[in-house]
Amino acid sequence: MQLHSDTQIDDFDKQLDEALEKENKKRKRYIIIGILLLLFLFKGTIFFWIKFGIAIPSGFEIEPINTMKDPVQINYTDLKKSFVGFEYTSLINGNKIQILPQAEYKISGLVIAYNRSFLTRDDFFDSAALYDIGLAWGKMSDKKFYKKYFESYSQKNEMTGARVLWWKAKTSNVPGVDNYYMKTHASHTHIVPATRNVMAALVHVNEWDNVELQGELVNMEYKNPHSGKVKYYKTSMSRDDESMGDNGYGSCETMYVTQVKKGHWIYK
Repeated sequence: MQLHSDTQIDDFDKQLDEALEKENKKRKRYIIIGILLLLFLFKGTIFFWIKFGIAIPSGFEIEPINTMKDPVQINYTDLKKSFVGFEYTSLINGNKIQILPQAEYKISGLVIAYNRSFLTRDDFFDSAALYDIGLAWGKMSDKKFYKKYFESYSQKNEMTGARVLWWKAKTSNVPGVDNYYMKTHASHTHIVPATRNVMAALVHVNEWDNVELQGELVNMEYKNPHSGKVKYYKTSMSRDDESMGDNGYGSCETMYVTQVKKGHWIYK
């Protein structure tokens, strides 16, 4: 009788161990699925923090960032454009993109939106332009004023690949600011970082920071090494585009950024 009882206990222990092992396998499977899901959903954020998490200051300036002034743009002559182009190597996948500078450019403003969390990076443009930033200047660079009367966010449509800044006024009557002023004192810029440190500095930029970016407005050209097909992308060259197309109304600037200033710190 005692022997039979011991056998039953042994069988029960065996079944319990099997059940626990099965449950542990199931739990591990759920954990793996959860991690994979998080990596998929937050691929851009996790990837950028791993690769570009540490930014090293290159200098310091006592003078604060002036967000009241308009962007400074010095267009290049056709002659200069003909010899300032260069081949750029993507910081994330090694793709080779031809950069065609169009103008020297400097912009200071309040960060009203940003986006670096792109789930897909299949296009050559995404290989180079790793970051989107929405900036406002002039009257619209006042944080309290902007938050009270406006809302905005930066987004990439993963279906079409379009990267846009969505923003709108919360009321039809914004004091002291008409529609034209609103449209010409905020911009959405696609950023091609010149160095890993420039990208690292941008990773640490937050909404409502004041930043200053220096570099060039650029067009880009990419020749697929397999098919030989050439793709071409143009930057906006003004803050008040009127016609449709690559350089049309609502177009975004594409900027090759060589320097970022955040607070008093400079990053190159």
